[in-house]
Amino acid sequence: MISDIQQWLNAPAANYGWLIKGNESANSQSKRIDSRENSLSGNRPSLQVNYTIPAVIGTTATLSNLAPGTYTVTVTDQNGCTSTCSYTVTEPGPLNVSFTGLAASYCSTDAAVTLTGTPAGGSFSGPGISGNDFDPAVAGTGTHIITCTYSDGTCSNSSTQQVTVTSCATFTTLNLTAFLEGFYYDINTMRANIFDLGISADPTETDTVKVNLWAPANLANTAPDHTVKTVLHTDGTSSMQFPAAVSGNAFYIAVKHRNHLETWSKLPVMFGSTTSYDFSSSLNQAYDDGVNAPMAAVAGNKFAMYGGDVNQDGTIDASDMAEVDNDNSIFAYGYNATDVSGDGASDASDISIIDNNQALFLFFARPY
Repeated sequence: MISDIQQWLNAPAANYGWLIKGNESANSQSKRIDSRENSLSGNRPSLQVNYTIPAVIGTTATLSNLAPGTYTVTVTDQNGCTSTCSYTVTEPGPLNVSFTGLAASYCSTDAAVTLTGTPAGGSFSGPGISGNDFDPAVAGTGTHIITCTYSDGTCSNSSTQQVTVTSCATFTTLNLTAFLEGFYYDINTMRANIFDLGISADPTETDTVKVNLWAPANLANTAPDHTVKTVLHTDGTSSMQFPAAVSGNAFYIAVKHRNHLETWSKLPVMFGSTTSYDFSSSLNQAYDDGVNAPMAAVAGNKFAMYGGDVNQDGTIDASDMAEVDNDNSIFAYGYNATDVSGDGASDASDISIIDNNQALFLFFARPY
């Protein structure tokens, strides 16, 4: 029957229908088939087809790692029937990963910095990394690679940056040269006052001085920006340390001694990690009031801070002389402000220095 119907479908002109033949040896065996136009719907012919679904061979198939492109998928059942579909596989856009917050270089003393990754939710790795923070001190000196890695569950990517950590000084060094007129007794040599008096065990140590740094913009302040107490050696040299923040900035250098006239640098001095300044080499190294020379000329074509400001009032006058005269009368000896010459005794040598300088009407000279 199926083949007949298929033939009718393939060649309708050859469709002669079926002949229904009954049992002709018996009575009442005739049959009829009404047309579809019969007024009684029950007499109209109908075709009933019974179809058995074949067993399912398979319903799924998985393909992976396909390159981008268009693919044709054909499904064939056990009877040879087929169905075909086309599918296009596209390649997803690149997963771009980046991060910010990391400079190219740091000092080992710098504070930790926080890094920000894009897309958010990535992880950081490398020396000095803790979570999202980079700590130069933990990373240590050298060149390091910091990596940010991100995964969306399907794709992953990473971004790297290079950072260099250097060992930076925690202070700025000033190498200073300055002589004290009263203590100066030979070419490039001062008395070892604090050693001679048993205060220091170093035979090269003359006395302590206070070195102040003044920023030009802060001259109206009552206190300097930075101050250090240091020891002057017999050759006039002293080395001291200021905070690292001083480096890269300009300051006036002001030197104060317990019985000499305060002396300032001629101009602001630009500081680096190590800076040298020599007051003794020229009068142009010290700030002046336009009347008197800013320092006293001493042997060896050197220059020294004026001696005799015993009471530290910024001038050398009779008030200083009075204090020395009083101590001279009691034969004072020791670490006294009235010992202007640094020989331990308050005597005529100190009076002589003050007498010479008070005649010059000296006042300390400052740039304000």
